[in-house]
Amino acid sequence: MSATTAGRSSHMTGAGGLSRMASGQQSGPLVYVAPRKVESEEEKLRRYDRVMEKLRKMMQHERRLLKAARLQYNKELGSKTELEILLKQAVDKVKSERKQHTRHAQMKVYTTQPGLGVGVNLVTPP
Repeated sequence: MSATTAGRSSHMTGAGGLSRMASGQQSGPLVYVAPRKVESEEEKLRRYDRVMEKLRKMMQHERRLLKAARLQYNKELGSKTELEILLKQAVDKVKSERKQHTRHAQMKVYTTQPGLGVGVNLVTPP
């Protein structure tokens, strides 16, 4: 290794180190230059297999999460909220009251009789 002296750029020799991005540049930040890793074909294949296995496990995990989320969503859609239940009960009550009212209501028939103007006859529905 050599140290920086007045106006010279420093370089570290060997596997990795700090460099001034030389070529005449006097100032600037130090940049770490990683050592070049030389891998054999066998090491590359092992690394590839490890990466593939890790990705496969990640995909399985994400699929399980997605399945659980879909089940929860469908369950939520299928269940009725308390407000929906109350609204349905209110609508059903109003419907039954209207049916009951029409059963007991009287039908009005308007007739014209000579000399009396318009008359109203009350008729109960069958």
